[in-house]
Amino acid sequence: MYFKTIIGIWIIIPNILALALIPLPSKLLEKFLIIGSTLIYSMFFALVRYVAFIYLLKNFSYIFMALAFFLFGPFLDFVYIVSIYSLYLNHVGKIKKRKELEIWNWSF
Repeated sequence: MYFKTIIGIWIIIPNILALALIPLPSKLLEKFLIIGSTLIYSMFFALVRYVAFIYLLKNFSYIFMALAFFLFGPFLDFVYIVSIYSLYLNHVGKIKKRKELEIWNWSF
């Protein structure tokens, strides 16, 4: 169940981020770097989370499995995807604000 969820997230992340990054006025290379760095972070975090799940299940009880999956599963994936996107949006806003565009004032 864990691996199916992770593979599904790895498939969904580029699609969702691509749709969210399309309207931003930035370079295409930057958008690909954001998507790639998010996937690399997701892969690293999946490995760390898997080790934590194995430790939790080995040393404690299977009762914690459902709680751990829902708390440290897709919920945390959503948190870091949104945080990486918001940091990038703030970066784009700072660059565009330097060029005197009033539309980006809301991001500060």
